[in-house]
Amino acid sequence: MATPKIFAGTDANIRLTIDTDPLSASYAGFGLADIDDLVVTLTRNSVSKLFKISTGEIVVSGSDLIMTIHNNIITEKGTYDVSVRLVDQAAKIRGITSSLETLTFE
Repeated sequence: MATPKIFAGTDANIRLTIDTDPLSASYAGFGLADIDDLVVTLTRNSVSKLFKISTGEIVVSGSDLIMTIHNNIITEKGTYDVSVRLVDQAAKIRGITSSLETLTFE
């Protein structure tokens, strides 16, 4: 997948798709309804920015997750690694695969 490009210092809404296909190798046995909280971490040069459902920075929209990045959060250009951690209804923490591995801000 091509790396999406977003402008640093602007508001952005990023769509994330979580793999819930039981025939997929990365399927973790859960669906969006099983999510209690989800944390997306953007990391660049050992500096991390966290986004969570519990704080309203991520919302569920159908089968997708929409992450809002406000203009004062990512102010430096560059490529950020994306990692996703899910907390399910049983308080089990899972590292999961999302549709994005990196985000590039210009």
